[in-house]
Amino acid sequence: MNKDRWTGLGFLIFCALLWFVIIPQQTEGAEEAFVPRLAVAGMAIPALILLLRPSGKTAYDFSLGIFLRVTLPAALLILAYIAGVAWIGFFVSGLVFIPLALLLFGEKRAHAFWITPAALLGGVYLVMVHFLHLELPAGLLF
Repeated sequence: MNKDRWTGLGFLIFCALLWFVIIPQQTEGAEEAFVPRLAVAGMAIPALILLLRPSGKTAYDFSLGIFLRVTLPAALLILAYIAGVAWIGFFVSGLVFIPLALLLFGEKRAHAFWITPAALLGGVYLVMVHFLHLELPAGLLF
């Protein structure tokens, strides 16, 4: 078996463990278990695809150069964003994180650096504060 099939099998075993053991222990009744089981079904479908697809088709080979150039900086940027939310708040850290993420992934259009943060942060604010009546994380500055 190739790596994709082993990965698919591992995720299917993990999904079965969640479905039959962990979720029943942590929830009380079918209504409370619905959303976790829906998430497990969402994980099991791609795992089943990995397990059943032909072995000659590999989607991705690990490259240390790509990892060091894209994945590692992206992970560090996400960790900095999480820390930034606690220190400087949701909006300020979002206004810094989103353009840096766009720059990291190769965006070159100047208007995207203004429109994307405004649209994303405005949309999150509208949904969270006005529709769901939840507070966004506040930091030292905002």
